[in-house]
Amino acid sequence: MSALKKGLLIVFVLVVMFCLVACGESKSGDPSVGMWKATSVTMMGMELDPDDIFEHDVTLELKSNGRFELLAEGEKGNGRWDTEDGKISLTSSDADISGTVSGDTIVLTNLEGTGMDITFEKK
Repeated sequence: MSALKKGLLIVFVLVVMFCLVACGESKSGDPSVGMWKATSVTMMGMELDPDDIFEHDVTLELKSNGRFELLAEGEKGNGRWDTEDGKISLTSSDADISGTVSGDTIVLTNLEGTGMDITFEKK
């Protein structure tokens, strides 16, 4: 193997290692990791079916690398997520969303100041 190829291989390995470290710790053991689907929406004291409000399914994917993807009305939002003491927080460049997590249920409260609470159940 030439010196150039060895040098490129070393640089590649260092970049991969840096990316793994920079992504933060893995949440692979966290029971919250996985795909979640909206099952109810509470607004102005009324509980509604998400199908009555949204044209498409609303899903939340919590990834083991601490990233999330929220899909609603064909629009994707993403950022970082964390849980602590039954609380969940989703942080992105556009918004900070909080709620609660308990077993197979997540409730995101007052979604972006709309007064809408969305309940998700794990798929």
